[in-house]
Amino acid sequence: MLLDAAARHATVRLVREWWHTPTDYAAQVEYFAKRSLTGLIQFLVGLGVGMVGLIVMIAQWSVDQPAGVAVRAVSVVFITAMYVWSWVWWLRPWPSYRLSRAFIINVDVGVTVVTLLNQKVLSGMFGLSALLLVSFYIIFFDGPKALAVHSCWAVSSIAAISVEIAMISGGDPVLAFVKLLSGGALAVAPIAAHFGIWVLRNEANEASNDPLTGLLNRRGLNLHIDDLLRGHRKRTADVVVIVIDLDRFKVVNDRFGHGVGDEVLVRCAHRLESAVHGGALVARVGGEEFVVVDVLQPGDWASVADRIRVALCGRGDHAPITASIGITAAAITHFAESGCDHAELLGDLVARADEAMFVAKRGGGNAVSYCRRCPTRFGHRGEPFAIHPRAVRRRSVDRRKNQHSITGRPGGQQDWASGHTSITRPVLQNGGASSSRSGCGPAAAPPKRQARDACSLLSCQGAQCFRC
Repeated sequence: MLLDAAARHATVRLVREWWHTPTDYAAQVEYFAKRSLTGLIQFLVGLGVGMVGLIVMIAQWSVDQPAGVAVRAVSVVFITAMYVWSWVWWLRPWPSYRLSRAFIINVDVGVTVVTLLNQKVLSGMFGLSALLLVSFYIIFFDGPKALAVHSCWAVSSIAAISVEIAMISGGDPVLAFVKLLSGGALAVAPIAAHFGIWVLRNEANEASNDPLTGLLNRRGLNLHIDDLLRGHRKRTADVVVIVIDLDRFKVVNDRFGHGVGDEVLVRCAHRLESAVHGGALVARVGGEEFVVVDVLQPGDWASVADRIRVALCGRGDHAPITASIGITAAAITHFAESGCDHAELLGDLVARADEAMFVAKRGGGNAVSYCRRCPTRFGHRGEPFAIHPRAVRRRSVDRRKNQHSITGRPGGQQDWASGHTSITRPVLQNGGASSSRSGCGPAAAPPKRQARDACSLLSCQGAQCFRC
């Protein structure tokens, strides 16, 4: 047998997944844009469309060209349309999804009609070649449903052309059948090509995901940052990076076993996804380290970070866990500036948030630490920048009040708009552990003076004081 039962089941499953895959036109165009290939593709598409129009125009001077004003008028309209599309592809920006669909429909219908009206001059080979050009375009820039509709139209067109050829040659049915088979096979072949490319693309996408949790990995984070930014146009928003590291995860593995440790990682992954906005990027970048990237308004940082901290530590969990969280951000306008490498800038922000996370972890864990928003080397001229986390910082520890802070300048009293780097950790009580038994909820309120001193340090940073 060509396919056993298991192979048939796997093939049917893959075909079903392929058929229901939504078309992400913007992402497919972005893939080629990142590699500076859109200009070349636009030139080739415009050239192909122009050649189709040129062939029909030359055919008008043939002695076998059918007489009649209607046939001439249809041919002229088709030629004009092809040169308009050439102008669109050569001299205009990349067309929108709707314009792309209009282009496909226009060429499909026009080629079929012109070929049928000019059969003596334009053989069936012209129609087949032109329809195949459209098939190749759809393979790369549209989905399986659009390709299936186009292929059905192509087969129907080839059938009509084959019948007309047979009638012209004296009604030979064998000739019509041979033409139909040869043309139909070529028209259906692009569907197999689209399916094969989809399978290869899926395997490449799987290399961007963590196999245990299903979250993105570091490579996937870099690949999808552009998708996240494309959906946000507010210039006042921040690209927020949150690094989460599970506290004492080795103890969980040693006490409960690695199987339970894997269950904890999967549980944390699900809770992370439920705690953040649906469009946020969530990745597992290390053994027990996660990264969340989202676009938020400056006032939303604190609530999101603490919501994550509380969500990860559920009361009554088997193998309970807490997390140390570091958070930083950059204005979304920095990502939009010319020459900005999004993956490189994201890596810098992750490094800064990672440094802030270690501040929370050194204080005992189950805490949120802030690395304040700062300009980057992609910022405007004249802005001070300190993007690297290894910048010189001063650490001050008040053992009596058990407060920790790391700042870029003495005193730590810096304004958000000043442009200088600073990392500030919220107040910790009882050595960083919560006074509640589970370690998940808020601790008992600290003395008023202690809370006032801590919040005075944090409020100038635009942050909130959490009791961890």
